[in-house]
Amino acid sequence: MKKVFSTICIGIAMLSSNDICAKVIEKQISFNKGSTGSQLNDKLTGYDSIQYTLYAKADQLLSFNITSTNNLAKINIYSPGDRPGSAEALYRDSTSGDIILPKTGAYTIQIYQMRNSARRGGTVKYNLNLSVVDYD
Repeated sequence: MKKVFSTICIGIAMLSSNDICAKVIEKQISFNKGSTGSQLNDKLTGYDSIQYTLYAKADQLLSFNITSTNNLAKINIYSPGDRPGSAEALYRDSTSGDIILPKTGAYTIQIYQMRNSARRGGTVKYNLNLSVVDYD
């Protein structure tokens, strides 16, 4: 019985090893002086994700649009104090949108690729356009 249990545990560990080995790359976003937006180009492989931090104020409008290889890159946006894996996203599984931000602080913008491509270890190049403006 111990041998069967050990074999099952090893099999589960092997199946989920991609998740365990995934890298989380953290980057800061800041706009050039006088600018309200930025264009970011990058790539990610497998289950890796890139988490951008963007400081914004309550009631500002965050607009985003992501284009990628075969439209496989997606975006989740987390409120200040919330993190992927420990909180629900304010905005999730999307490629474009506009959000009136609920509070002042550092927002986390997570970029990841669709599971079918991540599972195969695919690499996805993406182009992310962001802007933050006062909302009236």
